[in-house]
Order: sequence, then structure tokens, then C-alpha cells
Amino acid sequence: MFTQLRLQNFLSFKGPVTVPLPKFGVVVGANNSGKSNLLLALRFLNAASNGGRPADISFQNFNRTLNSLLYRDEKANAFNLSMNATSDVKRVPWRNATYEISIKFSGIDPIIGREHFSVDTSDGPGETQTYQDVQLLNVFTQPGRPSPTSLRGSFLYEHLRRIEYFHFDPNALRAPSHITPNPKIGIDGSGLPAVLDALRSEHPDIYEKIEADFRQCVPDVQRILLKTTNEGQKVVMLKQAGYTQPFSSSEISDGLLLFLALLCCINQVPKPSLILLEEPERGIHPRRLADVVALIGALVDKSDTQVLMSTHSPYLLDLFKDDLESVLVLDRDENGTSVHRAHEIVKEMNGLHGSPLGELWFSGALGGVPK
Repeated sequence: MFTQLRLQNFLSFKGPVTVPLPKFGVVVGANNSGKSNLLLALRFLNAASNGGRPADISFQNFNRTLNSLLYRDEKANAFNLSMNATSDVKRVPWRNATYEISIKFSGIDPIIGREHFSVDTSDGPGETQTYQDVQLLNVFTQPGRPSPTSLRGSFLYEHLRRIEYFHFDPNALRAPSHITPNPKIGIDGSGLPAVLDALRSEHPDIYEKIEADFRQCVPDVQRILLKTTNEGQKVVMLKQAGYTQPFSSSEISDGLLLFLALLCCINQVPKPSLILLEEPERGIHPRRLADVVALIGALVDKSDTQVLMSTHSPYLLDLFKDDLESVLVLDRDENGTSVHRAHEIVKEMNGLHGSPLGELWFSGALGGVPK
């Protein structure tokens, strides 16, 4: 699993800033504190591991220029990102691996790209493969760059490739989708019907599991159905107890659609290594959040997938009161974004003193609130 991310001069992170990455965690902070920037850093590493030129990665994936990712400081001329991971899989003989990438600029133009990959094996001395001062246009594609199959640390490389980010839009979740080979859920949730259709056809056991987990939290839903439209597209429908006809996606609440999308994300084939969720509480009733978080936690416990959520909900934050090490609090000042674990802050406060965690954050006692 990924254990930590290190950032320097990337967007609002002046740094160097080290961010611990829990198995199932939540990030809180005021608007403009750096929550989305943190997720963007992880998305950038994912894009880099999937190949392509840096400028293309920046613009095509994030709709911004590469130099706009550089921290706004007259002294900053390069940004650096590095990811650490460890494996307890017996067939992967290493304890720790690090992937690092940096881009150096002259004015607003990128001039040098650098990659570094190191592996600490469990059966001998550490191995290191480094790519130093590579011409920028080839930093991701230069001849001799090791492929995942030839690299001892391919487990980490494949992990980076399977990071997925979602910021669901109920309108996109409701939209019909064309049936295509190997469908994927889009960042906004588009394509959900196609993914469900593929799971039903190719992985019926996973489809049935999604139905069972959905019913566990929403007992009045009997079946998840897929209807073919006149245009040959698929739409999601729900059969609920007490009603003869199923409800179409246009009649299903935002919360139920978001919940169904979360289940599909976690149960995708192949499974993501890390799922990044922006504000998953949108449209979900606060009383149902506990069911959603408990279910995601149970799914994470049973798999290799990690989940990191950003939130503005004190109700969601309350659900992590017994796992403070998994709560990251972000603040931003003239020195950029800083990251703290909630358990360190609460320790300095000598405990929660019976207050809900969300209330402490909302009051400003934990930090991560507007100044």
C-alpha cells in the first residue's frame, strides 16, 4: 500500500511537506487550504506512470499548463513529488519502494525532467535505478526506461497506474451510457450503467455482491436493474419494495445514485489501488453517512484498495473519532499548505473531552477552518 507522499513547490505546497497515507482516510480543511491540490498531486503521479509527455499530461488530464503547477514563489524553479509504498505480498520481495519525479523550469518553460526509482528488497541489499537529468520531452518515454514487467518494483509501478479519482455529479450518474468494451466510470460518474452492465455480464458474482451491499444499507431496494433505451443505451433502475414498477434514474435520489457509484468504484475490475473521492457526502443524508462509511471501511479491510476522501462534512468527520490517525487536517498560510494528523492535535489538547470530532473541527479547535 502507499504509505506517504512528499511534495515540494507543487501548487500550494511549498514544503517539503510529508503526507502520511492511511488505508482509509479523510482530509479536512478550509476552502483553498490545499485539499484538491493534494489529490491533484496523486493524480499527477498516476498520469506520469501511465506515460506521455509532461505537458500533455498536465493539459489533457487537468486542463492547465505544466508551469501552473509550480508554487508561486520567485525562488521556486522546480517542483518535486515522491511516493512511498510497501508490500506484504509474499510474491513481491521488497519492503519499501519510492518513485520520485521532478520538473525544473527556466522562466515559465520546463527544461529538465528527472525520475528516480528505488527499491529496498527484503532478501538482500537495496536496489536503486535512477534516471538523472533526462531531457524533458522524454522524461516519461526515454529509451531504456524500465517497463513494469522488467522492474523489480513493478508492484509499485502498477499501483501508481491504478490510482483513480472521482468527483461525482448526480446528473452524470443519471445519464444513459453506450455499451463499450471495458467501460470505466468517469471522474463525474458518467458511464455507471455501462460498468454495471459489464459486471453483470462478465462478473456476475461481483454484480450480486454490489446488490447485496446496496440492500444492506438500503433495505427497501430489492434489485438493481438496467434498462435499454430506444437509442440502445443503458440506464440504471431500482426495484423497491411495495412498488410494482421500478424507478428510473431520473426518479432515484442523488444519495442512492452516489452510493451505488461508490460501490461500483470499489468493486471495479481490475481493482483500483487508491480511490480519491472529493466530497462523497454530497446528496447523502447525514444519517446514512454512517452506513456508507462503515461499508467502505469494510470493503477496504477486505481488499488491497486504499480510499482517501476530502470532505466539508462534520458529520462524516465524526465517524472517524476512533481512528484519528486516519484524519488529515490541512491549513494554509504565507508558507503554503501544512498537513497534520488529527491524533497529534487531539493529543496536545489532552483528548476530545467528550466533544464530537466534527464539532471540534467546526469550532476551529482542530484547525483546518477559514481564518
